[in-house]
Amino acid sequence: MNGKYICMAAVALVLGACSKDLTENAGVKNPVSKKLVLVGEYGDVHNADGTRVSISGDDVAWKADDAIGVFAAASVEPAYFELTSGAGTASAAFEGEVGVEEGDEIYVVSPYFPDQFEFDMKPSAVKLIFNGQTQDGFGANAEAHLGDFAYMAAAPVKVTDGKASVQFKHLAVKMSFEFSLPEAATVRFLSITTASNKLYDKGIVDLTAANPTAKAWGTASRSLSMGFKNAKVAAGQKVTAHMMMLPVDLSSTEITFYISAEKEDGSPVTYTMKKSKGLNFVAETSYTAEITGLSVFDTHVPMVYVPGGSLNICGIFDGDDAANQALVNKDYKVNSFWIGKTEVTNQQYCDFLNDRKPSDFQIGNWLSDSEGQLQIEQKGGTWVPKSGDILNADKTTKHTGSYADYPMIGVTYLGASAYTFWIAERKLGYPEKDGLGVYLPSELQWEYAAVGSEWNPNWDSEYLAGGNDPDELMWYCGNCDSEGSSCIGMYMGNNGVEGSMNAEGSWNGGTHPVAGLKPNYLGLYDMSGNVSELCADWFCTSQYPYGSALDPRCTDISAADSFYGEESRSVRGGLWQSYAAYGVTWERDAVTWSWTSTTTGFRPMLTLR
Repeated sequence: MNGKYICMAAVALVLGACSKDLTENAGVKNPVSKKLVLVGEYGDVHNADGTRVSISGDDVAWKADDAIGVFAAASVEPAYFELTSGAGTASAAFEGEVGVEEGDEIYVVSPYFPDQFEFDMKPSAVKLIFNGQTQDGFGANAEAHLGDFAYMAAAPVKVTDGKASVQFKHLAVKMSFEFSLPEAATVRFLSITTASNKLYDKGIVDLTAANPTAKAWGTASRSLSMGFKNAKVAAGQKVTAHMMMLPVDLSSTEITFYISAEKEDGSPVTYTMKKSKGLNFVAETSYTAEITGLSVFDTHVPMVYVPGGSLNICGIFDGDDAANQALVNKDYKVNSFWIGKTEVTNQQYCDFLNDRKPSDFQIGNWLSDSEGQLQIEQKGGTWVPKSGDILNADKTTKHTGSYADYPMIGVTYLGASAYTFWIAERKLGYPEKDGLGVYLPSELQWEYAAVGSEWNPNWDSEYLAGGNDPDELMWYCGNCDSEGSSCIGMYMGNNGVEGSMNAEGSWNGGTHPVAGLKPNYLGLYDMSGNVSELCADWFCTSQYPYGSALDPRCTDISAADSFYGEESRSVRGGLWQSYAAYGVTWERDAVTWSWTSTTTGFRPMLTLR
């Protein structure tokens, strides 16, 4: 077998009797529907020099539900060919009908996706959704699997004397990664990242070309990621994982690998390594990257790596409006980033203030203790979390405790931005940047992280961040007057009686310590409820979701909606005082520039370097 081909198939054309209504239609010439039997044989991946590449994690057997698409020259959509024999083997037969005439060219693409996937498959261009998110865990041999998405297609061939020979080729590059971690951990994601937007997870195949290959389509981004499950590894254990990617010339581009994991104690950790220039990924070939010399990226406070991908923007419909449908169909993408594992706590903000040593003027712009909002205070020139009343389980008695692990409240947008600048620029050496809020998440970064990224298999059925049960996932008006509720700044509802509690919730209660409920798919806590979270964007109703196909955000103050005579900033995530419905991942809200309250906090974001 020619080394560059991974599959060869013989096509036998079975000439059957033609029905009259297919051949006669008011003088219009129609191709005759013929039954084709395609016998396909899987082969192996080969390097550019023709040598065989053995990857035991690969899927090399046809499955019972496999199907392929067959195009004729006159086709307006592909004919569906289903597997009829050979399931579980490397050789299988497919049958179907397609309109062909002697001498017609036919095209074959595998895998074939039915119409419910809404793929625009035409003879001249087949769009392929293509990324590495089909990884299946390490398995018995510590290897990730490719799953179903190793795309192949056939060059066009002519039907001659009832027979045709079809050769399938890889339309993409098989990328293998070999690595080991210095400590026992559970691997979550692996990303390959470039300094500029050069990587795609979608492609177009032009089936009229002499040698169809996958071409970039959609929105380019900085990274491609692969996710894992069943991925607990021992210290030093060698792991081999595999990804399919579109051909791209990175011969003059530096590549950074990121491996996101969770330590045995549950804390997040991200390892990085840079690869020298000189990689030119060519279709039909295979590459192996040995990822050695990994170093831990210190985010200073616990942060979770969010693998970039496509956004599934929700909550923007107003009926079946065509413009709204166009927004949903748009190829919105988010580059990989880090985001705080929890909302910034009072202790973390005190650490910032004690290190930063701001002036009284700055403090006045950053914090407000109106009506006793703050849960931090200065003692002897040092900022510390307050101690105060904390509700007991009986909902009527209290005890005195520290507010160190409660979310930071009473902070303005400027105060939140100052904290994130301190993390990024002073602690981690990020270059100084103009503008405010650059290290707060954009609305869509926040929503993407809250949903759990495109890697969450349940993203389309979860309304809250992590599921649908508010009592498991969020502090809201139905459970915020429970054990652990802070009593500083607590809103007492309509009766206004201090210390009164209501078993049904009402509006009584307060914040709770961060990470007290279940996290979402990425391991992020309190994305729904506890306190609403400030985002980097100006809040703009008319332009949302802000046009850009990559990392969209609103940076134009002139576009911001105005409330109480001030431009507004976006907040997300619901709050302890709200109904559970305000905690759905796509719910939007706004606050004015100088707003502070007992219900608003924030979490930091870091871009990839």
